[in-house]
Amino acid sequence: MELYAAVRSKIEYLEPFVISECINDWKAMGWTYQRLAEIVKPTENNGSLRIRLGPKEHLRGKIIFENESKMAYISSLEHFFKWFSGEATMMANDQRIIDRGNHWGYFDYNYVFDIMNPENIADIDWRHLGLDADPVDSTIWIGTPGAYTPCHYDSYGYNVHAQLSGSKRWILFEPNENMKPIRIPYEESTVFSSLDVVGADNSLQGKKIRMVTLRKGDVIFVPPGWWHCVQCVSVNNNENDLNNISVSVNTWISLVDYDRISRLQEAAASTMVAILIRSGLITSKQICLSESMTCYDDALCDFEKLLNEAKNEMTTDGSLHRLMDFIEKQKKNMTVLPTVLFADFRAEIEKGPLKIVDSSVDPMYCTNLTTSSSSITTFQKRFIDSLLSEKVLTTLIMQLQEWT
Repeated sequence: MELYAAVRSKIEYLEPFVISECINDWKAMGWTYQRLAEIVKPTENNGSLRIRLGPKEHLRGKIIFENESKMAYISSLEHFFKWFSGEATMMANDQRIIDRGNHWGYFDYNYVFDIMNPENIADIDWRHLGLDADPVDSTIWIGTPGAYTPCHYDSYGYNVHAQLSGSKRWILFEPNENMKPIRIPYEESTVFSSLDVVGADNSLQGKKIRMVTLRKGDVIFVPPGWWHCVQCVSVNNNENDLNNISVSVNTWISLVDYDRISRLQEAAASTMVAILIRSGLITSKQICLSESMTCYDDALCDFEKLLNEAKNEMTTDGSLHRLMDFIEKQKKNMTVLPTVLFADFRAEIEKGPLKIVDSSVDPMYCTNLTTSSSSITTFQKRFIDSLLSEKVLTTLIMQLQEWT
């Protein structure tokens, strides 16, 4: 715990920043949409590519999480691109034809090793930036204007995200902001916020908001623990132009000394989720599709292993030094994200690409492209979120450490 506190004291002052025109030499910057359609292949597990879908009308206060989204399963990215340009149709998993004019699509959170050959993965070059990161651990994100990832923070390490083409709007909040964290829907190493950031909800007034739009060739650094919501946005007004599709890659880089506590907390959360699944209190409807159903025995075994490892005296592994060295080298080129007023933030959000609808409108209008996850009551959800909160998990870990 002392080592964790020492590391935390050094990183809590870090701020998100953008560096521009620093990846122009990457071969991945030459990935055209035609090239992407050639090199991205369906996974061996299901033989298809999954596209998450959502409406372009957004009811303020209603966040569409992954477990509530409709999905389309296609054989190639070429199909996705043709759908966007109006040359093909796409069908959701409920057999409904998806109108591209009213909906967004997101090929999100895909590890490149699942869908690309090694020679293509090598086109991503994090080491060119001075980062100790293997391109094989990268994920790729391809989305049409409006597609978004709900506000969350990542439990482990720090995030470096490179924009290969198109644009993305990033909205960030400091780790100490009360963003009303929730763990349902459950995704390992991800803590979601229950506040509607993409809709610029009134609950965000008074919070320190950072905002930036990444352009082609930009890279953003997100420090550990920072809340962030990310949305694909247009680069021009031609709705059929493929250049409006956002393509980006990212990597999460571990801070081993800092992540040890987070890994214990996530192992405890995974064990709790496994118990809740076994008891029937939660089902697959409350689990993000990127997660597999947790086996109780495996989760408990992993948790015990991490607890035992935590007994040993830990020494620094050098990852913090490498992070500080990376930041020092980028100081001349970085632009630290500024704080923006809530009024300016809301005005930017209301420019699009989503049409924001006031919550006084009948919420039934937006359910045509979501799937219900309401098999648990509001109190049950709050109980589970409390049970999986950082405060409760930390108390549990400390109690177990006293006994072991």
